[in-house]
Amino acid sequence: MTQKLNTSYITVIPNSGHRIGHKLDDLITGFILAEWHNLKYLHSPLPQGKWEDFFGFGEDEIIFSEDFRKDLPIISCTPFLGIRHLNPQSRFAIRHIEWLEYRVHSTLKKSPIKELRQWRRPNFWDGSPLEYFEKIFNQDNKNREVIFCFQKGIRVMLYQIYDWGRQGKIDPNLYSRVIQKLKRKYFGKKHSMKKCYFNPDAINIAVHIRRDDASVENQRFLPLSYYKALLSKLNRLIKSDFHEFHIYSSGSEKEMNSLKRELHSISSNNLIFHCNEPAMEAIHHMAVADILVIGNSSFSHWPGFLSSGIKFYYPHFHMFNLDKSEWITVDIGGEFDEFHFSSLFSKYTKDFPASRCLQQVE
Repeated sequence: MTQKLNTSYITVIPNSGHRIGHKLDDLITGFILAEWHNLKYLHSPLPQGKWEDFFGFGEDEIIFSEDFRKDLPIISCTPFLGIRHLNPQSRFAIRHIEWLEYRVHSTLKKSPIKELRQWRRPNFWDGSPLEYFEKIFNQDNKNREVIFCFQKGIRVMLYQIYDWGRQGKIDPNLYSRVIQKLKRKYFGKKHSMKKCYFNPDAINIAVHIRRDDASVENQRFLPLSYYKALLSKLNRLIKSDFHEFHIYSSGSEKEMNSLKRELHSISSNNLIFHCNEPAMEAIHHMAVADILVIGNSSFSHWPGFLSSGIKFYYPHFHMFNLDKSEWITVDIGGEFDEFHFSSLFSKYTKDFPASRCLQQVE
């Protein structure tokens, strides 16, 4: 008689607060863990339906609800309340966990003791450590039929699974499998905002410059000198190819006018500004650009992972040690390895002679 194998499930509930980039960091954790630990993925939709419809990550997936498989226990994982085992009779508590986490966090932030104010278990914002996931997905838990539920920013990031795979700590092909799945879902989902205005005869370079809430203190700010040096160098390296720079930024009229004045010194005829453009339109064009310069923001990190083009990034937070076959590091002075870029650009133009706007993921 064939023994029935237990089926365990994974869902990650996106934060109700914060911007869309952080919610995607949460959501994609579910795809990673399902692929990594051979779990059945349960989709917890993004809080805003418009973004759920745009990205299409929930297409053809089972939607998680409190009533799903009411016979199964839940292993709930959050940063402050820790790892809790909820039996089927107490699984209703899952709906209150985000509120409880918020209250604990708020209380700790008001503490006069610095160590308490800064305490998190684990340091989850930029990705939890490998040991944390090894603890959760131990052999005892793997042998049970259970629903794993992650909330409030317990994450595993794409940079982590790429780096762990490179070091031989996990399956080195996990990263590429997850990336390809995300691309298939995004590019396979039709949406009115997924139209392309790029010139099909040009090398289109999308540049994201985060302003509005960016500051030196919160480490989301990159100076215009960084962008000017980087774009000037690109202008020189691909001058024989017709190319256009598409600048994406949002902020006050004063900020945008200052940005335009500063960058016009690079070129007067191939800079196109998309200031305060609708977010979905900007994200899609960053995803299909031939070359993407990302800012210190998840708003452009995610188009970078969806893109098959060449990506430039300044290492920070959860963006470092990325795949060198697609990503190029830039220092704060806007300098990068010219040979690295030239080799990627030569391969890219050979592999993708047609406009990226025509991209279809197989």
